[in-house]
Parts: sequence; structure tokens; C-alpha cells
Amino acid sequence: MGYVYIYDYRTPGIFFHVVVGGRGCGKTYGALKGAYEELDTKGKFVFMRRTNEERELAALLNPFAQINANEGYKVIPSAIGKRITGFYKGIPDESGELKPEGAPIGYLTALSIMGTVRGLGLNVRELHKIIYDEFIPERHVRLLKEEGAAFFNAFETLNRNRELEGLEPLEVWLLANANDINNPIFEALGLITPAEKCIKSGKRDYYDYNRGLALHFVSDADFTKAKKKSALARLTEGSEFYDMAFENKFAYNDFTSIRRLDAQGMRPAYAVGPAHLWQKKGSKELYCTYKDGSFSYRYDNKNDADKMLAKQRHGLGFRASYAKGLVTFESYELKSIMLDFFGIK
Repeated sequence: MGYVYIYDYRTPGIFFHVVVGGRGCGKTYGALKGAYEELDTKGKFVFMRRTNEERELAALLNPFAQINANEGYKVIPSAIGKRITGFYKGIPDESGELKPEGAPIGYLTALSIMGTVRGLGLNVRELHKIIYDEFIPERHVRLLKEEGAAFFNAFETLNRNRELEGLEPLEVWLLANANDINNPIFEALGLITPAEKCIKSGKRDYYDYNRGLALHFVSDADFTKAKKKSALARLTEGSEFYDMAFENKFAYNDFTSIRRLDAQGMRPAYAVGPAHLWQKKGSKELYCTYKDGSFSYRYDNKNDADKMLAKQRHGLGFRASYAKGLVTFESYELKSIMLDFFGIK
């Protein structure tokens, strides 16, 4: 059975690859298998999960277990310290149990603890890539504080001054299922709107060469076809979970009421960060767009005091218009900003 080999997406000048694929299509398998095969030619790798609990579970279950079984490798995790785990080539002891041999070939860590692993003696010059697995949390999982900033800091910690020393930056491969388009990493990387445009147009790839960033919607057709015959697929067919897991769709996100309108003839009502609310004359209909204008009321969408003031002035009116389907949004990004700002689920 096939799997997605993410390194086929390598493109000159692109160092940050965001890869979204259906559940179980082999993103992680292909990423780790390729990382092992490239050790001698490219260098070591860091495999990162979101939380320390996820890191501990990965260390216990060994993400290389299936690869070892299929390929005959003997890669095992072994603790280096309390907060970081090494991947080693294992050798059997007298009882046949694999024990780590030599230096680590890679490392296992977590985004939530990257701020505490500095100074552990990692030779970052030996690294080539970061694989950040499951970066989009499931909807019931609590978000980390300033998750986007934490990701940038983690990259800086591992990348250090490579480019000042004439080296290329580390490759970063961010892997996830299509759980939620409105996630902290998409927000931090400015990918909500590009992802939305890909979904609407049917495109599977987006490239921003100026920023060295790419977004890929991936699948293995044969693998996905086989997965759709599984017990879970039959059980959940027709549900949002099925669309997320087997169709690679952001099924939990509501894309209704999103379309581009002409704000000509509308009056400026108020602005919330990049979201500008225009109101049709003589109507409660609102259009939320990036188009700026002469707004008397402007609020910072990340400021709690502004949020409280805006709720007092506009909260009831916006909620009522939204409930009646009278609010149109230029993009899902703007819709998520407004719903979050006014606390609408």
C-alpha cells in the first residue's frame, strides 16, 4: 500500500512546507522514512509534536515502529534528558532487546517545551530538517498560549545563525489533518485565506516564493480509496469526521455566507482589526471586508478592553444580524476574526 512521500514537494527557494492530508494517508510515515534515508546525504532531523504529553506518548510507542517492521530498520527512541528524546540505531543485546548505539540520528521534542531545551548541547549544525507533526490540533484540544510565536521561537532555537554562516536554513515540514482551517499556525503564517482560495478553486498547492513558504493538500489515491472501505469510514460516512479524515476537507468550518460583494453605496460602520464592517443603507445587512474607509469606530481585535467596548456598542446588533443570515464575509479569515471577537461559536 502506498503512502505520501512529502519530499517530492521540495522546491528551490521553499524552506517551509505546510502539508495537509487525510487521516492515515502516510504523511508521517513518509516523512520519517525519508528522514532516515537522507541521514548520510543531508543530516539529522527533529521530530516535533505540540505538547510534552504527545512527545512522551510518541517516545513510548515509537513513531518508527511500522517503518522498522516494513523496512527492517532498527530505529528506537531513548531519553537524553527529561524533556528531549533521541532516535538511535538500535543493536540487540543478549536478550534480543534493542539498545541505542552511538550518537542520536534525530531528536524528538515538543513545541510546548522548546523554550526550555536550550543549552542541552544539541549540535544544530548537524540538523537538516524539522518535522512538526499534527500541528493542527483536534477541535476538543486546548490551544497553547501564543502558539504561532512559540513555533517561530522553536525554529529560531534550532536554526540559530546558519544563514549568517553561509548555510541554508533548516527545512521545515509541518504535517496535519484537515481539522480546522482557523488554526494558530495558519493564522501565524497568513495561510487561512490562501487555503480558502485553494479549497474554492480546487488547487492543491500554493507557493509564496518571497517568503519561502508552500502549502500542499496531499493524498495517495490508492491508499485513500482503500481507507474508504474501512470499518471507520463506513461507520462515519456522511459525517463531518468522514469529510475531514477521508476527503481531506476542512469539514468542521462553515464556509457559508462567504463571498465578495461591492461595498459601493454602503456606509462604514466599524472596524475590528483587518475586518471592516460596511452596512447597507436602510438595512441591518452587513458586509465584512478588507476594504478600509472612514470608520468612526476602530477596535484592536487582540485587545481585551477594545473587545469589551465593542461588545457594548455593537455586540447585540452583530449577533442578531449574523443569526438572521444578514452578514456576508469576504473571506473565512475575516469571519473567524469576527466570530471570535464577539464570542460566537
